[in-house]
Amino acid sequence: MENSNKTQNKLKLSTYSPRVRHLTSLSVRNLSYKCADVTSYFTLHKDFKSVEFYKSEQLSGSVNFSWNAFNLTYLPSYYTSSSQVCIRVWVTESASDPKVHLEYEIDLKLLHILEPSTHLIPENGEMYDHMTLTMFNTQFVMPNSHSLTKKEFLYLDTNQPLKISYSSNLLARLQTLLRALKQTERSIERVREDITKHLTDIQSVTEKKEQVELHKLRLENVHHRHDYRKQVFLQKKSKLYSKRAESEKKEKELEAVQKALQQDDYHYSDIKSDFYNSREKLLKEKALLSKRHRQMVYELSLIYPINQTVNGRYTIAGVCLPDPEIVNSQNELACSTALGHCCHLVIMLSRFLEFPLEYPLEYRGSRSLVYDNLRPQPPSQKDRSYPLYSRGKDKKLFLHATFLLNRNIENLRYSQDLHTKDPKLTLRNLKDLFETKFGVGLVL
Repeated sequence: MENSNKTQNKLKLSTYSPRVRHLTSLSVRNLSYKCADVTSYFTLHKDFKSVEFYKSEQLSGSVNFSWNAFNLTYLPSYYTSSSQVCIRVWVTESASDPKVHLEYEIDLKLLHILEPSTHLIPENGEMYDHMTLTMFNTQFVMPNSHSLTKKEFLYLDTNQPLKISYSSNLLARLQTLLRALKQTERSIERVREDITKHLTDIQSVTEKKEQVELHKLRLENVHHRHDYRKQVFLQKKSKLYSKRAESEKKEKELEAVQKALQQDDYHYSDIKSDFYNSREKLLKEKALLSKRHRQMVYELSLIYPINQTVNGRYTIAGVCLPDPEIVNSQNELACSTALGHCCHLVIMLSRFLEFPLEYPLEYRGSRSLVYDNLRPQPPSQKDRSYPLYSRGKDKKLFLHATFLLNRNIENLRYSQDLHTKDPKLTLRNLKDLFETKFGVGLVL
């Protein structure tokens, strides 16, 4: 009591009654362990036999451990309303299980405030496993903490003179009260049994009444369901009669329609025979037209033969078509002549196959033109024509003209169900069109 009064005066509190919920932090200095590189944490228990109700984080790399502050006010009062607590400090080596290194059961009322004048260092000058607790924003230490042993209880000082608190009369009164309490407990137990039995009987009666009401409700639901299904049956029966009358009426109408169809059948048979005759005639004319197309394409291939040279290049009518992007003054005449032949060849193919060109062509020999009516006219041009020759013309216009020519060839191939991988190969695509679609061998 003397220690509690001193602490109360120092903390300037109206009452001093420390509880476990007032603990906010814990630290240990100079942990005495055989290995310096250990990991340590602490746990709080209600007593030695109970399980932990708080576990701190794990710290390592030192023998002085100051764990983070904690808040125990959210825990049940069963753990935090007592003034006694069991503290266990655990240590763990590299790959071993944790072991209990320090274990104390502490009465918080007997702790001392840590002050500079407090003598905690023993006579030999060494202090190990020094534990400090924090309550009310003040640090507390155990009295003579260096001499405490494991599992030691801190209670009141036994060296103080004992105070007699009970007499024989008081003990006799306590015994009488205990006997009265036991008799009261037995009577309460009997009343509890009677109440339990009565409640059980009431519950059984209630359950039976509930079953009766449930059966009544089910029977009523069955009657309602029967009436509903009876009404549905009558409605369906009336609908059946009306649909039967409608079906008889439709049957008569169908008989009349069948007679009309029989009369029309003879007329349609004549039309069908005429259709088959016309279809056969059309197929014959189609075959003749296809044969004539092949013949005309073959004659066209004789006029403009396309051959492949030894070095892999293609020629049309003996004129080699160079790459338009690398045309120079030496081969520009051959390029314009070959493009003129290609222009005339594409014009004739579109006429033979009756396929309109997307970009119209105008054949003028080596000065042929192609028209782009889909693109807006540039302000620098007088019309929409693009030259298929490079002499005296802008190279961009010439390259665009070759692009439009290749687009026309690609569209021709597409109309004949042929795919074009590289539209820039002008003569190769024309040669493949002749050989694949019309079976014309152009190699002379």
